[in-house]
Amino acid sequence: KEKIVSLIIGGPNKYYDYDEKIINSIFTKIKQNFISKGFQLILIPSMRTPKKIIHLAKDYFDDNQIIVNDVDKKAYLSSLNLADYIQLYTGMVFQGPNIAANIKKELKELLLRDGVKNISEIVGNKTLS
Repeated sequence: KEKIVSLIIGGPNKYYDYDEKIINSIFTKIKQNFISKGFQLILIPSMRTPKKIIHLAKDYFDDNQIIVNDVDKKAYLSSLNLADYIQLYTGMVFQGPNIAANIKKELKELLLRDGVKNISEIVGNKTLS
């Protein structure tokens, strides 16, 4: 089985705004701590992730890493299901322990938006969109 790390990356909020230096630092840590040890990266954006961060990720990481372009509930859930490790560094540091409640709220919004009535409709679907 391939080792996978999922990086769920947020974006600016009322308390903090990312700059390129911080993003590069996060990407470097992922590369050093995971990719260099044989992990494959799945990078998932949130609703607040600026497109610039996605473009930086595509430029930074090699073609063997999966960079999801848009917010996508199936990709999000699949990456969580497939991952051996999940990196929430930016969220935990900048939003604190309430990040789990925020993720739950955003995920519910995505599911409702896409007409999912029951989580069983998508559980076990390992296909990344």
